[in-house]
Parts: sequence; C-alpha cells; structure tokens
Amino acid sequence: MKRTSFLAIAMLLLAVFGGGGSISAQTDVTGTYLTNPSFEDNGANVAESGEANTISGWTLGRSKADKVVASVWDNTTNATGYGKTVTPADETYYSQIRIRWEDGINSGTLSQTSKSNLPAGLYQLSVKYKAASSNNTNGTEVSLAVKSGDINIGTASGTVKLSEPRNETSTYFIDTERSVLTVSFYLQAEASINFSIKFAANQNSDAIFDDCRLMSV
Repeated sequence: MKRTSFLAIAMLLLAVFGGGGSISAQTDVTGTYLTNPSFEDNGANVAESGEANTISGWTLGRSKADKVVASVWDNTTNATGYGKTVTPADETYYSQIRIRWEDGINSGTLSQTSKSNLPAGLYQLSVKYKAASSNNTNGTEVSLAVKSGDINIGTASGTVKLSEPRNETSTYFIDTERSVLTVSFYLQAEASINFSIKFAANQNSDAIFDDCRLMSV
C-alpha cells in the first residue's frame, strides 16, 4: 500500500461527482466486508448486562479498564448517564462508550478488520454518532480512522458537546440530530482494512454510535 496520492484524491472527486457536477451512484458493500455494523448481533444479551464490554465483531480498547465502559442498548433503556432513552439510528440497537468518574482524559475505541480484502478502488466509510461531556476539557474528541496494514489511509474527527449538564435537564441525546463521521479512501490494490471509532473525554462523558456503512464509490 502506498499513501493516497493527489491523483487518488482527484479520482475520488471525479467518481463522486461524475465529472459533471452530479453525484454518481454508489454501491453499499457494508454487509460484504463489515461485521455487525449496526450492533445488532447478540444485542439483547449485551443490553441486559449493560456493561458487557464485549460487542460481537468489534475489539474494545480502553485506556483504563475500570474507567471506560462499552455497551449495546435498545430504545427502551436509559443508556446514557444523562438518564435518557435514545432511538437507534438503524434497526434496534446502538453502541455506547462511557467515560466514568476520574479526572483526566480517558479513551475507548471500537475497532474491527474487514471480513476479506476489498478490491482496489474508491470507498467511503461512515458512522453516525452523538457525544457529550459534562466537562469543558482540551483533548476531548470523537474520531474515525482507517488503516490498511500499517498505513493510515484516512481519518475524520467530529464535535463533542461540551459542558452539557449530566442530569435530567439535559435533552441533548433526545433532541440533537446525529452527526456523521465519514472517511473517504482509495486502495491502489486489493487489501483488507482496519478501522477504529474513538471517544476520548474527561470524566462523566458519553458517546453513542450506530449505522456504520461502507460504500464503494
């Protein structure tokens, strides 16, 4: 793998806009290459335990095992520390990373490797999310990163709602539309990819993720 070149970026723009100002057709290849992209597999079992820290098809990384929790929930549970039920973006379940009490930045990542090699070509990977922190701290971030082998081939970062009161007055997780992290990347040859979703924040912070999609452009 070589790093994405200016030519590759130009090819991506040409593929997306078709050279004529209109967006060309894309093919959804999520089911072919991603595992449990909407967190539906074994969802009920994980949701019942609340803090299983095991999500089918995904590897959980935590800066501190006792300070970072990953879970899967449905729309009947007060999943976030803000005491709110959340409607999934896709199907029945969604995932959550929670940063518990402890001053200082902690982080959690959900990552996976594609089921098989992707053909050479142009792709877009996306995930929907909401993220909030009761703090206003440098180092708070939510991001999506894609690698092929040891090479970083695309990253995207999003916005975390800071200084959001962590109590029943907060309506952020109910009222706010989900944001989308999207990474566009180009494979010059057939290869597998590894991608990771990261949430880093100070104590009392939550992020929810759902509806990962991989599109061939």
